[in-house]
Amino acid sequence: MKTKLFKLMTFFLVISMISCSKEDTTEQTTPITQDGGAIRGSQIVTVTFNNITLTQFEYQGTIGGIPVNLVKTGEHTLAFYLPNEVLTGAHDLIIPGLSNATVHYNISPTSLTGTADENVVDLFANLNAFAQTLNNDPQAVSAQNAINTLITHYNNASAAEKASIATLYKANKQLFDHLILTDFSDITGRNTVTETKIHINKHVAAIALVGVAALGVATSPVLGCAILAVAGYKAYEANTEALANIYDKNSAIVFGWFSNKNNVVVNRAPEIVLTDNIAKELTFEIKERKLIASDASKTEPLAVKYFNSVNLYNHIVTKNNPLINQTNTAEHTDFDTLTQEVLQTSNPDVINPVDSSFMENVEFSSSNSNVSVVSAALSSNGQLNLKLKLNGTPTALPVRTNLHISYNDGFSSFSGNIPVTVEASLVGTWTLVSFEDGVPLGTYVDLFTSPSCPSVATQAYTALSETLIIGENTYSFIEKDKYKFYNRSILTSNCSIETDAADTFETYTDTGSGTYVLDGNTFTATSSNDEVVTHTIQFITINKVKVGDRVYVR
Repeated sequence: MKTKLFKLMTFFLVISMISCSKEDTTEQTTPITQDGGAIRGSQIVTVTFNNITLTQFEYQGTIGGIPVNLVKTGEHTLAFYLPNEVLTGAHDLIIPGLSNATVHYNISPTSLTGTADENVVDLFANLNAFAQTLNNDPQAVSAQNAINTLITHYNNASAAEKASIATLYKANKQLFDHLILTDFSDITGRNTVTETKIHINKHVAAIALVGVAALGVATSPVLGCAILAVAGYKAYEANTEALANIYDKNSAIVFGWFSNKNNVVVNRAPEIVLTDNIAKELTFEIKERKLIASDASKTEPLAVKYFNSVNLYNHIVTKNNPLINQTNTAEHTDFDTLTQEVLQTSNPDVINPVDSSFMENVEFSSSNSNVSVVSAALSSNGQLNLKLKLNGTPTALPVRTNLHISYNDGFSSFSGNIPVTVEASLVGTWTLVSFEDGVPLGTYVDLFTSPSCPSVATQAYTALSETLIIGENTYSFIEKDKYKFYNRSILTSNCSIETDAADTFETYTDTGSGTYVLDGNTFTATSSNDEVVTHTIQFITINKVKVGDRVYVR
């Protein structure tokens, strides 16, 4: 009698909560009709509308003319409890608040075969297996207490109540067994598997189980409260894991340079200087923080998905905690109420090295049309291997650009700029076009070699050709010069020319190789025989450079 009275009270409470909720709004204008297949009495039935986004926590409907309350358990999924031995055969579920969405069902009753005890063997075996996984934290203790309470209550229950518990379990055996035993190890991120997606999908799946478990409370209060406690514990664990591992990323840091969502550099650091088409290693970090309550305003799809599931869970808790308390009063049990999911109001920013998962969701580009991004990849966590290339005809060298970084993983998104200077590269094969500060090849330049008469030319030379091959830190060259000897006799007393014989000519070929260091515009070459020569270099264009007094083209 006590149990029947409680069920009656619960029925009026549910009806009251439904009538006090805001009126259903229509999310679907085109009527939906689909086949739901075979269902049984005492079953908690889930129905999915793939093309409808559900904006309410609860909907009212009818099945075979009997009112049912449908609760939201996911973005597109509702669930309802079907009383046993009320309807049989073909009946339609109709939901007015979804433009009379209609689902066809074939209904049969749930009947026990064997005793109630025989039908609940798996239930208690699975609960015992689950209990072995619990630790000593408060939520685990609460779940263990719920299991113990159910076992004690069942052992002392009347035959009729045992049958009621067994019938609910039999009708929902697959659902309840999954709820009790799942560790969500089968949950992935769908297309691109990322840790954030996995944690959110686990949380969403756990909340769905809480939603369906709650439907059992009104039907079989003690079993329902125990199953709800197990589901609540799993939701708590999933959310704890999510909050420990999901970060809101808000800025990239390259070589100490921060970028923010307003594309403003917010600190000063050593200038980033790259050489045309040569990769450079740069530190690469991300500024991020764990989730806080205000992140509920985020619009990224995964963030919306997570906070929708938080809101759904808290709604279920608010609705069912009074029912748990009523169960404790009516059945002399001591189930704990569920705790709402509440996020911190603040969390500190942390700086972590970028890893491969970040690189899956980031794009790089250049703000200057004369600079393109050849490659941007991680050489190791926190190390960016970046190569930029000069294009076209820059108006000035070196070229300054902004490395634009755009990130979006479905949960966090930001974009920003990192200032970069790109210098022209010496690497390549260079051909001499002039020497002695602008003298064309083949044009002779006088040489003054007489110590006594330094104003009198004694010979001349010209550069015929030179090929200079420069690698990333090595060089080699082959040069051909021609000398003209004037064959003059000079009177040293007054530096006059006494005799002037016919000119003679000799051609010389020289080769060499070595290593070099480029420091700014200072080129220091060390030959293979350890001779060190320093030149000043000046890029005239990307493919034209002056080294000392000589100009080369590439």
